[in-house]
Amino acid sequence: MVEANDLNFGSSAAEDERHLGEWFIVTDEYRKVINGEGNFILGLKGSGKSTIFKMLSDYKSVRENLIIVPGNSIKGSTEYESFLPKGENKENIVEYFRSMWKVYTSIILGTALLKKFQNSEKNDKLDYIRRTLETIGVVELSGIREFLQQIKEISITVQTFTFKISSEEKKFDYQNLLSKEQQFLEEKKLEAWVLFDKLDELFMQETDKRKKALEGLLYAYSDLSELENIKLKIFLRTDIFNTLNFENKDHFNSAKIEIKWDESNLMALISKRIAQNDEIANKVLGPDEVSSKDINSDKAERLFYAVFEDKVENGTHKSTTFKWIYNRILDGQGIATPRDMIDFCTYARASQISEKYLKQQDRLISGKAVKHAFIVFSQNKLENYLYEVFPQDKPIIEKFIGSPRPKFTLADLKKRLNTENENEVISKVKELCDIGFLKNKSNKPIEETEEFEVPYMYRPALGIKTAGRRKGEVRSN
Repeated sequence: MVEANDLNFGSSAAEDERHLGEWFIVTDEYRKVINGEGNFILGLKGSGKSTIFKMLSDYKSVRENLIIVPGNSIKGSTEYESFLPKGENKENIVEYFRSMWKVYTSIILGTALLKKFQNSEKNDKLDYIRRTLETIGVVELSGIREFLQQIKEISITVQTFTFKISSEEKKFDYQNLLSKEQQFLEEKKLEAWVLFDKLDELFMQETDKRKKALEGLLYAYSDLSELENIKLKIFLRTDIFNTLNFENKDHFNSAKIEIKWDESNLMALISKRIAQNDEIANKVLGPDEVSSKDINSDKAERLFYAVFEDKVENGTHKSTTFKWIYNRILDGQGIATPRDMIDFCTYARASQISEKYLKQQDRLISGKAVKHAFIVFSQNKLENYLYEVFPQDKPIIEKFIGSPRPKFTLADLKKRLNTENENEVISKVKELCDIGFLKNKSNKPIEETEEFEVPYMYRPALGIKTAGRRKGEVRSN
């Protein structure tokens, strides 16, 4: 007989998930990426950016004429971080980073081309690439990190990169290297995508330096757009992208893909993981349906409710369990992430195992386990996401601890934030809305909005009572 401890919802982090290929959900955003429709893949932390990065990196044939070049490993940003800090004492650091990203791109793309075409017939462009990289000490992709870590005393112009390894000075024309790479790709009728992920981990303790490094990356992206066969694909948190300053940044809108998950995709995400348990899958779907890898909405719902009870709370008008969970992983911008859905279900499984809650005989996880999981989820979301990613906002957020109600007018927030300065309040409230801690309950500007609300996800951790509401308000489930 299957029990809760037989379930495996997997890891919410792409780099730790061994079954990612089997459990991957093909979303509209992923289809757009592989069709080449966007170069900036944006989303909240946990939205699945690294999952798409890993799928592209591992997927050898998105299409025949395409070469995928990961700019970093799935584990982190150590490759380019070891390269970029040399610019910290430069006067114009954004321009320095602008050049450094192009240097880096020329090296990793060149090494990837040499590796892929090492047994091909003689080619003058490829020979140039090989001679250049051999001259500076880079021979193959696996040696790049070690090479970068040895670099000292960098000097860089718009054309030439000069550096020292030990006491030996070396230099190369990175613009010409990029040009030869473009010519080679054009000649072979190939396109190369250079992927950059984990950019939020770049200079984590120095946010101003990270901002300048990423602004330099935007300039490098713009410069390299002239090379038609070389495309940079930049995976970045939406909140970080929004802080970057760049001339004509609005022109990037057509190149942006923002990752958002709807209820049906999140249901499929969890149900596909449930289906990995053969006993559950055979019992719910039967042998004919199990053989199909497609998890449609009907199959997904049947699998989900083979594990979870129908409702968390009793009552005719109470939400179904999935809807109950979904409402509690929505942030103030109305966005739910796959990481939060996986984490929530994992906490519910752990709660059922540890507390041994009574449950319906044919289900594995009770409504009480789900309710207990919500408390754990809320605390982790507050501490490991909100406070960790936005530490500067922690003192403001803590002013909401113990609030008797989750909804606030602008006047309420003035008192809560202990200021009468209109501009200061509007600025702080906007910041809290931007990070998803507050929900603007209208489409109006903040100064014209009648009511704001702390989303469900943060209420238990901050001791904010959900029951408190004004006369005439109706509580949603």
